[in-house]
Amino acid sequence: PELFQESTGFALYAILDQLANQFIVIAGQLQRQLDQLESAIFEHQVPGTQVKNLYALKRDLAHLYTVASPVADMCQDLVRLHPDMATLALSPYYRDVQNHIARVLRSLGMLREALSDAMQLNLAMMTVQQNEVVKRLAGWGALLGVPSVIFGMYGMNFKYMPEYDWVLGYPATVLITAYVCRQIYLRLKHAGWL
Repeated sequence: PELFQESTGFALYAILDQLANQFIVIAGQLQRQLDQLESAIFEHQVPGTQVKNLYALKRDLAHLYTVASPVADMCQDLVRLHPDMATLALSPYYRDVQNHIARVLRSLGMLREALSDAMQLNLAMMTVQQNEVVKRLAGWGALLGVPSVIFGMYGMNFKYMPEYDWVLGYPATVLITAYVCRQIYLRLKHAGWL
């Protein structure tokens, strides 16, 4: 009560202190949201589903930083330029608010870095998944290319093809094609492409 009687600066300090405390609470909530999003990135089978939430969180971080950063400067200016408002007895209180805001800003900086890392991880996981799909498609393309080439030759109108006059020509071609396809399939399966 004696500080309230001394000047209106204590009322301003009380408001700024309450504001700084709320910033700390909000920064903690944003940290929890980021932790949940990071967990969701690893748990979901389809990467990229959290991109919208990551960008929304990034926007919230930027907004909180924009709102909180002037408060520290305000406290410093009050102590330095307005001794009538921030008296000698009140200056430690304003420095305390300034320290709280500095802690919030450091926390937001770390959250921003972690959020950037989470976004890069999400994009990297999407790239890895796309590469896996491309590998599988390339493997099936290679597997289907062999019979396409062999039987494509039989669709040409040649008068003399060695297999036409031979009774086992067609079955031998089918068996050789099946054998080659099986070998390609086994190698691609062993390499993890299929």
